[in-house]
Amino acid sequence: MILPSTPHNGISIIILTIAIVVIIWVLNLRHKRLKKKGVSRMFFYLGIAFIIAGCVFVVTQLDFRIESQSNTTSNAQTTVHCCILGNTYQVVANNQGNDTDTVFVTLGTGSLITDIKALMGASLPTIITGGKNANFVTFEIDKLLPGISLYYLVYVFFNAEKPREFTAWSEKTKSNITATFTGQCPEIIGGGPEETVPH
Repeated sequence: MILPSTPHNGISIIILTIAIVVIIWVLNLRHKRLKKKGVSRMFFYLGIAFIIAGCVFVVTQLDFRIESQSNTTSNAQTTVHCCILGNTYQVVANNQGNDTDTVFVTLGTGSLITDIKALMGASLPTIITGGKNANFVTFEIDKLLPGISLYYLVYVFFNAEKPREFTAWSEKTKSNITATFTGQCPEIIGGGPEETVPH
């Protein structure tokens, strides 16, 4: 649906509509009277021309926004955050929405990545680029269920530092999602099955 971008534009449209209706009414009402008066008729039409020019000027200054309803049904509310402890990055993907999501995470660091582990029953993510023996990794977390948090450990050769790059992408919303670096981890989340990248 196309809507005025501001209340001022909406008021302007109402005024223009009223002005056009009045112009048409006056033209119909005065047409017979002005047929025989040449000078008066010329001034009348000149005034109408100025009014129309003013209306055109106002219309060209208006702008509109298009209200899209295409993504209103998607309720993916995925966030990703990262913290560090020693030589490890802890990456957590969390889905508080109602839709299953697929998330792509990019983590860039100043040190070489030596290993990636998945904790607490999470499946090992698919590495798209980088990874072991590189200082960046992009990986895919497939089928992140609603209300679920998945935990991953990314090990580096030296002590981990603030990531040079940390981004996340939601396949459900087709857009970037919140990726937050929170600093030092209070503790490494442990327990449950653990998967490691094969050597």
